[in-house]
Amino acid sequence: MDEDFITNGLESDRYLKATKLVHSFESEVTETINQVCREIIDVHSELFDEDVDLEEKVLGADASQTLATNRTEFAMNFENEDGDNPKLNIALEWVEPGQQNEEAGLHGGSLCYAMYKIQHGSEARFETVRECTESQDRWDQLRFGEDQWYHYSKHAPGIVYLPVESGQEFVDALQTLRRHFSKEYAPLISEQTPSS
Repeated sequence: MDEDFITNGLESDRYLKATKLVHSFESEVTETINQVCREIIDVHSELFDEDVDLEEKVLGADASQTLATNRTEFAMNFENEDGDNPKLNIALEWVEPGQQNEEAGLHGGSLCYAMYKIQHGSEARFETVRECTESQDRWDQLRFGEDQWYHYSKHAPGIVYLPVESGQEFVDALQTLRRHFSKEYAPLISEQTPSS
């Protein structure tokens, strides 16, 4: 046990202040993400039920696949060919840069990005969206990467993301991702869902 470390945490309520700061940060990030989720639901009534549940989760410093992830996911209103309901997942995530084949930034720290992915999504549809996006100048800042939370029950063929370093960049990135989903992904899903 490191008694000095514990003493430092107890002095001047350092631990309590740090805990409150983390809680406030996570709450602000979640609310910002949820606002974009609600905008997407309102615009795409063909893909989402109006009263769909927003499932929030914060995965902190003890997360195994990422350094940290703050995400909200919500189910689409149809089943894919395997009988699973795809889910749209929107998140703020931190990883080691190499996990997304990126180089370390100026300060050599983590890579933080806003992202979205379709759990139980179609690999072919993801590749079609990637090719279409990369062929257009309007989306030249968007990047495609690997899903860091691969699990058979939540598999996504990949993520669409934008690196962020400030609150304004985070808000702007979420709006860019919302527009991208609406213009590039949603029309393909609407055309190709089993119910259509």
